[in-house]
Amino acid sequence: SDTVEIGITVAPDFQGKGFAAEAVGHGLKFLFEELGKEKVVASVDPLNEKSMDLMKRVGFHLEGIHKDACLFRGRWTDDAVFSMTRKQWKKTPKPSA
Repeated sequence: SDTVEIGITVAPDFQGKGFAAEAVGHGLKFLFEELGKEKVVASVDPLNEKSMDLMKRVGFHLEGIHKDACLFRGRWTDDAVFSMTRKQWKKTPKPSA
């Protein structure tokens, strides 16, 4: 498939240090440049503000929020779906090394 889904989890001791943004950035470069993928999607709990901000910061676009879409720890939660196409990625400013 030309579309892939990514996910990321960062241990609490390492959150807020830029590791997630760097990892997602490298992952996107690999997926678009090396594997030739056309679209990358990611699902985020909309209550997780840091994850929502991360997706926007690295250039993902919010496609929509699906209400009561995921059963998590015994309760139904919403699911924010983000995406980025290769065309959008090429236009996204990249952090300098």
